[in-house]
Amino acid sequence: MRKFISALLCAFLLTSSLVAPALAQDSPFVPPVLCGDLDAADCSILEASAAAMQEVTSYEFDVAYNAFVTGLPEMEVESVDITFGGTGVVEVDPDVVAALQEVAEATLMGDPDAAMAAFDEMTAVMLDFYAGIGFDGEVYFSMPEDLAAILSEDSEVPMPAELTLAFRMIDGMFYMEISNLKDIAPEMAEIEADWIGFDLVGLMEQSFAESRPGDVDAESMATGMFAAGMTNQIIGAMEPYVTIERLDDVDLDGQSGAVFLSSVDMAGFFGSEDFSNFVRESAAVLGADDPQTTAELDEGLTMMSFLAPMVFGGMEISNEMTIGVDDLYLYGQDFAFRWDLSQLLGFAAMSDPSIAEALGDAEPVIEFTFTNTYGQFGAEFELAAPDSVQIIPLDEMTPMGEDAVF
Repeated sequence: MRKFISALLCAFLLTSSLVAPALAQDSPFVPPVLCGDLDAADCSILEASAAAMQEVTSYEFDVAYNAFVTGLPEMEVESVDITFGGTGVVEVDPDVVAALQEVAEATLMGDPDAAMAAFDEMTAVMLDFYAGIGFDGEVYFSMPEDLAAILSEDSEVPMPAELTLAFRMIDGMFYMEISNLKDIAPEMAEIEADWIGFDLVGLMEQSFAESRPGDVDAESMATGMFAAGMTNQIIGAMEPYVTIERLDDVDLDGQSGAVFLSSVDMAGFFGSEDFSNFVRESAAVLGADDPQTTAELDEGLTMMSFLAPMVFGGMEISNEMTIGVDDLYLYGQDFAFRWDLSQLLGFAAMSDPSIAEALGDAEPVIEFTFTNTYGQFGAEFELAAPDSVQIIPLDEMTPMGEDAVF
């Protein structure tokens, strides 16, 4: 039962990762809108879309992540090709989302004392958020058979090469369909119901009750503030190396869709003075600005300026967004990261012949893509709890003597 419960909690986190992109609006952690050399009219579309998405209350989604790796030395399989995604609908309370973002900004972007003072407000808003969100959809993943076999060797439960699971989130309860798991996990085969579920909000309440403001680590809080600030700063530093263009419009069920394609010159950025200045400023904020450290840092940055074309020359990053020109909603996004490591590993092989031998004729590549489509903005969906469901009591979710997961 414990392994089964852990799987249920992991399923909740994975499901949240699919919904999160559309909910992460106007928060201190969302990168600023970049317009590059776009004219004012096109830039206004990007800015207005970011504002319009803050008002979204419901939508349907189709999201897919894919990771592909091949040609690396000492890989046990020829290639790794893993896809994780999901489809479904979600409803949110925009007032609660706005309140959550407001409290998050006060908590993580203010001083530690203010953050601790906002602890109770933060927990209350988070409980309201999860109590009010509605979700109904499927999550799936797939991987090569040989990779699944290797993972199964180190696992007590066989790892299938493909699996699809249905999930729902209604009135603070999280549900998972287990029909497709009964042939894999004997523990689940003993459950007569088709679904299992647990009181997510109740579990969070238990966790928050055990975590009071005095337990908040000021150092961790400061680290969170620094990371949030640095994320936006590095995005700003990269702006001169980001190219943004508007492509031909597409049809979006009666309205035109403005398509924007962004690409990043990673080799140019990492070899630039802008990157060097960012690193120096970050080091100063962290207190690593003594003469010896500064000298070593300058030496490393000088080396980076020479090596950047070789190290990052095979790296390509692009992001394509499709926005409705009438309602300004984001209907599609395609992010792609591709890193051809041939040049980098070829350089490493010059000093270590064993790398060249291990590479052989392989073409080492790492790719990651993220594709999503959204639609039916503002629609009313009929969400209901499953008919055949076994509820797991909270005392089994967080056994005595163990910490809660949130």
